Amino acid sequence: KRSTTSVSGIDPATLAQTYTLKWKDGSDTTLSRLGSDGVLADVGFSKSAKIGDRLRMLTPSGRRVTYTVRGLLDEGSSFGLLGGGLVLPNARLRSDFDAKDDSFVFLRFADGAQPTQTRAAIDRLLKARFPDAETQDREQVKEAQAGQINQLLYLIYALLALSIIVALFGIVLTLALSIF
Repeated sequence: KRSTTSVSGIDPATLAQTYTLKWKDGSDTTLSRLGSDGVLADVGFSKSAKIGDRLRMLTPSGRRVTYTVRGLLDEGSSFGLLGGGLVLPNARLRSDFDAKDDSFVFLRFADGAQPTQTRAAIDRLLKARFPDAETQDREQVKEAQAGQINQLLYLIYALLALSIIVALFGIVLTLALSIF
């Protein structure tokens, strides 16, 4: 079966410390068993995927690779950051997909840290060293993703309104011609 899917890279050694995965089949210990050919599949990728399935893929860099499903996630394709596709170790993402940049980095504050002050300090550091980067909490990420979906929805509404206007002109002209 041929299809396209989203692929995310993770650091299996540290992900469970900063992000809570929603498992369908597997657990946080599954991350340590990914190895060099392991991948996590989300139910948004395939509802029929099973642990042990072999996935053959052609990557955007032109490489033909094979992965083995080691765990199944149920992150949800709408707002799960790792949902809807495949999740593999960063090293494989770099080598097989020629990915060079991080899309996001998860942080967890130390116990006893004041969230507002800590985030302000991180924001100052990012502004000074990485001006293109920004911090977002879980709700802000959800709002940003919803905003992208809403933009597409507004475009569809505009096209629908345009088609209704064209249809109304057609009806009016047809009536005018029949009366004339």
